[in-house]
Amino acid sequence: MKNIIVIGAKRRRVNLPSYRNAINCIVFLPLFIYALYWGNRQYDFGTDTPVYVNMFNTYVATSIHHQSLKDLGFIKIIELSALLSNSPGFMLSLICIIIAACFSISGAIFLTTTSSKLAYVILLTTSPFYLSINTNVLRHGLSVSVSLLFASLIYKSRSKIYKFGSMYIPMLFHNIAGILSLPLLFSPVKINAICIWIPLTLLSYFSIYYENFALRFISPDYTEYASGNFNYSKGFRFDFTLFSSIPILLNLILPFSKMSIETKWIFNAYLIMNGLGLTMNFVSFSDRFLISSWILLPLLFSLVISDLDLRKYSKNENRLILCGIAFSSMLTINLISGMI
Repeated sequence: MKNIIVIGAKRRRVNLPSYRNAINCIVFLPLFIYALYWGNRQYDFGTDTPVYVNMFNTYVATSIHHQSLKDLGFIKIIELSALLSNSPGFMLSLICIIIAACFSISGAIFLTTTSSKLAYVILLTTSPFYLSINTNVLRHGLSVSVSLLFASLIYKSRSKIYKFGSMYIPMLFHNIAGILSLPLLFSPVKINAICIWIPLTLLSYFSIYYENFALRFISPDYTEYASGNFNYSKGFRFDFTLFSSIPILLNLILPFSKMSIETKWIFNAYLIMNGLGLTMNFVSFSDRFLISSWILLPLLFSLVISDLDLRKYSKNENRLILCGIAFSSMLTINLISGMI
């Protein structure tokens, strides 16, 4: 009888990971459907898609890369896509699938409850920022996605080798996005990064005084965006700053001291990345730098939902109400942001 019980217990242990993997496949399937849908978009969709289509067609026709393309990681994606197909749509679909895979794996690692994973998928697919990295800022999106993937692997393995070994890879897709994403790999969890975000935000108000100095360290590709005459408001942006501060309000329903390690990891990474992005407001279209942090919002809110779901409340209604507030708040943010 004891042997039967032991055998049964062993079977449960063996089958449990398979069950979890099956659940994850079902839960994250919509992200891949989303990837295939937007990967097959019209080539004139948005502002950047035609540029990437032109890069691909130039390489297919001449075997020479477009002169403006210098990111080795993206060059290899173009070469791989051209090897397998002459259609730009194949390249666009491949990029979207890579992004979906990175966000799915990181979500499966960081999130522990099925309800939080479902919330994550819903919040991602309704996010205008997730849409942007899939259809517009593709190199930026690949860089942030790869950084998030490595962050989840670092969190799972607790290996310092991953930290230093993965620093350079995101920069292969987009140099500045890779640098801005470094806090994902080295996020502090013992301090509340609000104490870092506030000084960076205050510093961004005085960007006119450090603009020339900062341009010495920025890729020449962005010099034109800093000095050119574009129809874009540069300098301190109160609207960006106010929007970026919304996640700080999460402390009202889940204090930093009550957050899990993984929630603190993403919360602090968001604040540091966002603060750094705000300081670059002297460059036109600086919101592209902020996307690196804004795209973390669905994961951050889902992690808060997971923490709330696992906490023991004297009344179950309290847990449901707080989870509902976190989910509906992020969903509302997505919908409003998508209309602006």
